[in-house]
Amino acid sequence: MVDFQFGNSWGWYAFFSLLVLVILYLVRPKPVERDIPSLMFFLRDRGTSRKSSFFRRLFSSLVFLLQLLCLALLALAITSPFTTFFGTSAIERTVIVLDGSASMQVPGRFQNALQAAGQELNGEVSVVVAQNVPLLLLENGNREQALKVLSSVEPKDTGSDIGDAMLLGGDVIGERTGKVVVISDFISTEGPDPVVAKRSLLARGISVSFKDVKEPAKNAGIVDLYLGKFTSRAVVRNYDSVPRTVTLSVAGEKEAKKIPRKVLAGSVEVFEFSTIPGSSEVSIDEKDDFEADNHAYISAPGIRRIKVLLVTNADRSFLKTALQASRDIELTVAEPPVIPDISHDVVILHSVSPDHILPDFYQEVREAVSNGSSLVITAQDNMAGFPADLLPVSLGPVRNNTRVSTVIVNKFTSDVDFGTAFKFHNASARADTAVIADADGSAMLVLQDFGAGKVIYYGIIDEFSDFKTTVSYPIFWSKLINFLTETEDLADYNFRTGRVLADSSGKKYLDKAGFYNFGSKRVSASLLNPGESDVSGDTGKVLEEAQLLSAREGVEKRDVSFERLLILAAMLVLFLELLYIKWRGDF
Repeated sequence: MVDFQFGNSWGWYAFFSLLVLVILYLVRPKPVERDIPSLMFFLRDRGTSRKSSFFRRLFSSLVFLLQLLCLALLALAITSPFTTFFGTSAIERTVIVLDGSASMQVPGRFQNALQAAGQELNGEVSVVVAQNVPLLLLENGNREQALKVLSSVEPKDTGSDIGDAMLLGGDVIGERTGKVVVISDFISTEGPDPVVAKRSLLARGISVSFKDVKEPAKNAGIVDLYLGKFTSRAVVRNYDSVPRTVTLSVAGEKEAKKIPRKVLAGSVEVFEFSTIPGSSEVSIDEKDDFEADNHAYISAPGIRRIKVLLVTNADRSFLKTALQASRDIELTVAEPPVIPDISHDVVILHSVSPDHILPDFYQEVREAVSNGSSLVITAQDNMAGFPADLLPVSLGPVRNNTRVSTVIVNKFTSDVDFGTAFKFHNASARADTAVIADADGSAMLVLQDFGAGKVIYYGIIDEFSDFKTTVSYPIFWSKLINFLTETEDLADYNFRTGRVLADSSGKKYLDKAGFYNFGSKRVSASLLNPGESDVSGDTGKVLEEAQLLSAREGVEKRDVSFERLLILAAMLVLFLELLYIKWRGDF
């Protein structure tokens, strides 16, 4: 039953205009009736005269009735009548926020979500897919368009940003009445909390409802990868409440390996394996309810060991130990004057005796560096005999006790603390060089291009510095050697899904796990998302808080006014009156 209400009680006084019209109609002059006998001759008294008189009186007062109805409609409009519609009849716009993240790939979840969405298509319909980046697939369409869009959606191998997808839906509704329907398993791994987003939308007068499609599932998955040039590790987590056997397969183009291991309930196990050059896949052989995290992919192009020649007269040194500890480096140690032919990627001069260096050695070094090799000259007490053209600095007097600071943070200086130099040469960098680190104005780490190669001056004298005893020391040298040889960083080839890569050829969205050809590179994308892999995680708290908010919100409603409708009706009555008067011939 429709419940009418009136917003302007003063409007009832407008009905006095009807009384005024009645009074005016009653006091108007009446025509005088006279009998004409000659005409009575033609009439027969069979009741016809009485009927004709009745209709004549009715039609003569029709103008009055139309005027009375017009005034009544206008008076009623002044009272501002309205009624309230409840439920879906109040919805002008509906935004379907559909979870399209990886966890929705659990069998049955996404199908149930599509069925639930089909029951909520009221008013103008918009569709937002909640992935790590919310996607607006339809804006203010009809039911048929929405069904067509929903039928083309499939969950991707990405995280989920449900909160931002809800806020995007609120922006689509704008100032009109509407409802945001969130259909998800509510495993939200990115963006604002869905409950916080719901609270924000309710404050704007937008109704929000949550529909949970999560069902129990069993899963053990690969949640992280630590990639090294020669050794990599995969982290596998068992989300079940019972132990399970996991067989990790590592397969490349020419080799494959299987590693079986028992993983306890709710625990994590680390699998270590040799990195396979080229493209390879890491997978779990055992099937479960969530296949997306059972596969990870590795792209490792051009893996090779770097050939380094260490020229030194020192029997033992921290530098030699650091270079020998790196698996990236194939180290050759030469003690002057006996030095092999230089066919190495990097040549390091460290603690050499100048009088043991043969005359043609430096010329051979110049030719090797000009052709693409790199040279590292480490500072020492006696720097006599080093050719000035190979040194990227000009050396001055000895200084003491100064802290070495990083000037340029790059791949080999990030997170490195060079400590304090207790004794060092005051050095000035030459033109066309880059000072990477200094000690109170003295250049300590300087880079210079030399033909097709590079020259590095390392001004820290290890015997007079505490840097050699830190954990950063071997890491620094390994990174520096890789930088000089421009060895590819595996982090530039392996990504988590959800990333957007861009270059001059355009953008590529890594929304599915696997390999992508991006420019001249072949890169990989893997899910590696512990939150999405927790497909049976407890989301009860989110749904409970959302339910409490819905209870406070009440039933969605909309007030509908009849003012315009009544005014239009009065205008129609006025138009009918004019037509009648015209038909009657009064003008």
